[in-house]
Amino acid sequence: MNISKEQFNLWKHDPVSKVFLAFLKDKREFLITRVSEMWVDGAEVPPAIRGQVIELGEIASLEFEAIEAFYKPEEEDVAEPQGSVG
Repeated sequence: MNISKEQFNLWKHDPVSKVFLAFLKDKREFLITRVSEMWVDGAEVPPAIRGQVIELGEIASLEFEAIEAFYKPEEEDVAEPQGSVG
């Protein structure tokens, strides 16, 4: 991973990023409201919407540490010496 926590935080607080993250949260709330309305009306709710709601929430609240943790095992695997018997 080639960014620092400081760079990530600068991106997260950039005006364009703030609008994008607000959009993700608003889109998630819209889907929750719409699905609730569909359910009350007796309509079948597409199962994929649940996944969308979950993913939008996770992306909107993503922290640097989650990205770092995701990439860390891969970087550690590359750093291990090859051919060592231990």
